[in-house]
Amino acid sequence: MRLGICQVPYQHHGWLAPQPTLASWQAARKIGITDVRLQFNLALVSPTVNTWDTSLFEKWARPANDSKIRINANIVAGDNPPAHHTAAFRHDAARRLAAELGDLIDSYGLGNEPGLAPWITDDISREGGTVDRIRETYFPEFVVPVVNGIRAVNPNAIITGFEADGPEIQLRCMTAAKELGIRIDVETVHPYGDVGGGDYATMAKFDEVYKRDLSRPRFVGEIDHQQFPGAGPAATDEQIGRLTDFARMIAGTYPDCRAIYFGTPEYFFTRVPAGELLPGITWSTWTIGEPEVSQSGRALSRVFTAINSRHRPSGKP
Repeated sequence: MRLGICQVPYQHHGWLAPQPTLASWQAARKIGITDVRLQFNLALVSPTVNTWDTSLFEKWARPANDSKIRINANIVAGDNPPAHHTAAFRHDAARRLAAELGDLIDSYGLGNEPGLAPWITDDISREGGTVDRIRETYFPEFVVPVVNGIRAVNPNAIITGFEADGPEIQLRCMTAAKELGIRIDVETVHPYGDVGGGDYATMAKFDEVYKRDLSRPRFVGEIDHQQFPGAGPAATDEQIGRLTDFARMIAGTYPDCRAIYFGTPEYFFTRVPAGELLPGITWSTWTIGEPEVSQSGRALSRVFTAINSRHRPSGKP
């Protein structure tokens, strides 16, 4: 089973920790992290017409790639997409990403939790909703142009989807993809119901959707501590322990699940005070000072070592 993490690239300033360095990524790889889902935000890359700046994404992706960590470039529209971000623009942007940075990228994602997107407020999944936003907005304006743009450059590109927050949305997305001829190579879901979230979003409920078509592998595309009662910005050892139990449960109950992506690499490293100007705030040694593996992080890593000693991990998705 592959051990992944999720990251949204940011610039270091104020209360935000320093950016990861090559040493950070090497430390992550050393403890067993094999994959990163790295956000590629179109609204930040092209905020105005005729602008295209991938430097922030590259600053994170290149050292991760150099450390032999697989990169899933998770393409997102952004919270407030600029007016020039039409379907045609997104097709061209995805094509350009694949052409310019495809050598760094192992696979491509299609956004995050479409069921919670700002454009879905009048969707049929909401009380009183009358519009099928998955079919009428998400696919024609985003999924179809992005996938076609990527595969115009690399017909064999691995596409993952749909990082859904609930099984109903996952099913609607997978159904639409099949009907529109969009090949999805890996199903990715967020079973937060197993770690304190709503019981509608358990792995058992997602399993009902997955069993309708077993032709592709599945990943847990994201899981973190934020749904636990009283959760703060940084996870406690007890919360990391519960995530460790979650990993054991997935491996034991769903052995065909090929990866789990945790919300942050900080689960694996110790924390230190951010400094006198930020009282009460701690930063992870993953990005500040020398990376130091924590006891709870080492225990989580060992779960994957044990799993993979029993089941040889596949290099395929």
